[in-house]
Amino acid sequence: MQLFPGQKYLNFALLILLPLAIAGLQHLTTNASFLAYFDRNDPLFAEYQRLQENFTSRERLLVVVQSRDGRSLLEEDGFYRQSRALHQQLEALPEVVKVRGFLTALKLKSNIFLSRDARQVLDGSFISADNRTALLVLDVALENRKSARQILAFNGTVSAQVKDAYSDNIVGYLSGTMALNNAYIDTVRHDLKYFIPLLLGIMFSLLWWSFRRLAIPLLLMGVGTLSTLAAFGVISWMGHSVTAINAFTPIIIIGLSLVTAMHNVLSFYQARANGKVPADAIRDSFAMNIKPLTLSCLTTAVGFLALLFSPSPPVMVTGIAAAVGLLVSYLLTISWLQLGLKRFTPSIAIADGCMSRLNVSRLACRGHKRIVTAAALLLLLGGWGLTQLQVDDNVYEYFPEDYSFRKSVNIIDTELSGASGISYVISTENASAFSLNDLQQLDAFTAWLSTQQEVLKIVPGSRALRQPDSWLRLAEEQLYNPDTHMLKLRVRMPQQSARAMIAFDDRVRQWVQENPGSLNIYTGGSADLMFAHLSISNAQSMLLSLLVALFAISLFIGWMFRGWRLMTLVFICNFAPLILAYGLLGISGGAITLGSAVVMGMIIGIIVDDSLHILFKYRRYRRSEDESVALQRLWTDVIPAVFISSLTMILALSVGLLSDFKPIFEISLFSILIIFIALLADMYLLPSLLKNRFFQRHFR
Repeated sequence: MQLFPGQKYLNFALLILLPLAIAGLQHLTTNASFLAYFDRNDPLFAEYQRLQENFTSRERLLVVVQSRDGRSLLEEDGFYRQSRALHQQLEALPEVVKVRGFLTALKLKSNIFLSRDARQVLDGSFISADNRTALLVLDVALENRKSARQILAFNGTVSAQVKDAYSDNIVGYLSGTMALNNAYIDTVRHDLKYFIPLLLGIMFSLLWWSFRRLAIPLLLMGVGTLSTLAAFGVISWMGHSVTAINAFTPIIIIGLSLVTAMHNVLSFYQARANGKVPADAIRDSFAMNIKPLTLSCLTTAVGFLALLFSPSPPVMVTGIAAAVGLLVSYLLTISWLQLGLKRFTPSIAIADGCMSRLNVSRLACRGHKRIVTAAALLLLLGGWGLTQLQVDDNVYEYFPEDYSFRKSVNIIDTELSGASGISYVISTENASAFSLNDLQQLDAFTAWLSTQQEVLKIVPGSRALRQPDSWLRLAEEQLYNPDTHMLKLRVRMPQQSARAMIAFDDRVRQWVQENPGSLNIYTGGSADLMFAHLSISNAQSMLLSLLVALFAISLFIGWMFRGWRLMTLVFICNFAPLILAYGLLGISGGAITLGSAVVMGMIIGIIVDDSLHILFKYRRYRRSEDESVALQRLWTDVIPAVFISSLTMILALSVGLLSDFKPIFEISLFSILIIFIALLADMYLLPSLLKNRFFQRHFR
């Protein structure tokens, strides 16, 4: 059976190209480092690299030790001896370059000759004021800092040693960049453990209920699985690696592959239910769906490729993988799936039973003017909500409260010198040692910083720099580079939202510009600041990509339909769900974060599919039938596929609600909300607008 010229060549080409694409999976790599989320050409990343190159290129693992009952750690029997033994064990690990922490602080604080300023530097840095919380800092040099296996193995070793070192009354938590990487790995493992089995189970159950035949679910899920494997194989051949946020991409691809095929499969079942022989049923369903199928796949791919506007490489990888997977799904749908449908053709009775189960015409309602009026009022409400919406994020809130990493961050915030911070590199104009004038300007800078409400601690304090051995000690602490005469000034603060972090850094830059002197104070650098800028710039990029994709798709559809009226109709019905969904977020007091912003870039391509099928087929019906009959046929022949495909995507995405990783949870939640609103728009608003005289003129 050949439905179009060259189909047999396409079948043969897929037999060759699919295995080649899937073979790339053997080279697929993962990147467990948080640095994978940043573009190497980003100026903030360059500043972070400056810090690494001038002071340390190693990762940091923080070990937070705290008494369970609130007593002072110094009152615990043998605590100092146990801590010394732990210190030695940690130093003996081959990956550990240096261990610093509360033992050094306790020893120095016991020195009666230590100045008051030097004591203040130690307070809160390694041990809390009440001595119930202490901190160890490990400088770590892994053989491969991107390797999840090495990160998990090292962190597991440290956790085990800390647990064995103390009594049950003392608990240890891991924090710092190494623990952040560990948290990303844990979320991926948790998600993959549940995502794929649940996804396959939900989809199989839904498809079995719909078609009551084993072959159809296996065919459709086989197309989705092959598309996913091919997409990630291509990603690997392109040299990309995958991260935590990419763990959700297979669900998107498999769900989209089912949506891609559903209209064709249900049209085939409808034709069989009407008594057509298998060959004619396949041919008619293919002819009915090839144009909207092709156009919808094209627009969906364009929507996902809009993720290339994102400044974050993993988000870009999601867009590329989804677009490639959709292309493969489209090719499989117009080739192998047709052969499968012919091979597993249902009887007329089975096909009729399927269409009866999926009959949604009873959900139709009258009162088209009321529907349009209600939609207009909701859009006004959503528009007002958009005015209340802000872009903000907090990378520490990506993980649940009961995660060890999250607990450690909260403890450092409340008991020590704060979990967030920005480091500023400072040098003299002549790249020499700091002079008295330099120290006076540094005094002014640190004095101003100490007046900022966010700041908990500044290390090192400028007055402590006047101690005889201070510069040598700072070099040992990797806060001073004697070769370049660069000083790293660490400003510690509690967890800050993205907007608050950027606002603070902007105030610092403004002070530096308004107070020129002999010092060079470079742009601030830290993982916290990079994540803050990433969240804001990603949201701005996704909004731009959304508008570009929406206008481009609308113009293309207007050209395809040869009319600006239908272009306007598509624009309204596909922009309305976004306005209402994000408007509700604004009304609830929420903010656009990394996860909810990614939805902007990818969702327009998904929701436009069903609108295209409705408009293409409505125009086809109107060529031979009047308005009322054409609208009735939409409910019997088209909207069932719209309903089941949207329900499939909603159920597929619902597994993401189980994720421990907040961006994936938000991607799932907002995608489900928008797809649900888009389903209502396609079922009620679009037919209601088609009855309007303004849009009916297009069909006359």
